[in-house]
Amino acid sequence: MVGKVIPATPEERRVQDVIKTCCGCLPCLLENRIDIHATIQHVTECRKRVGQWAVYGSCQWHHLGIEWPDRDFGWMLFRHGPSLAHNKKLFEATYGRERLLVELQAYMVGLYDLEPWQPFHVPVHVVRKVKSFWVKLIADQPN
Repeated sequence: MVGKVIPATPEERRVQDVIKTCCGCLPCLLENRIDIHATIQHVTECRKRVGQWAVYGSCQWHHLGIEWPDRDFGWMLFRHGPSLAHNKKLFEATYGRERLLVELQAYMVGLYDLEPWQPFHVPVHVVRKVKSFWVKLIADQPN
């Protein structure tokens, strides 16, 4: 953990619960693997957490670089993409900067708030909307 942890407000806790139980791992979703269990990834800058609002869902591989049992690093990298813990530059080149992922995650939570879905059952139309918004965010980023 980086720095002192400021407790989340009730709304921030609610959003984080929605991310963990209804959105799943955002990088996995962008790789067309939906409903993958997620932990909350807090964005840090200058070795400090930005805040409880600057979060996105990330599985054990994408967040901490923890490989699956009986799988090696090369297999995980090939099948699941880069891990933030192993190579932040490659992770951000693949999925976008973390601030972009926070914006994308907020968009997905907004879709959930408009039309809630069951835990670990992200609807296909939501996946399409999230990926379309992701493409737009990537295109709007300065080089």
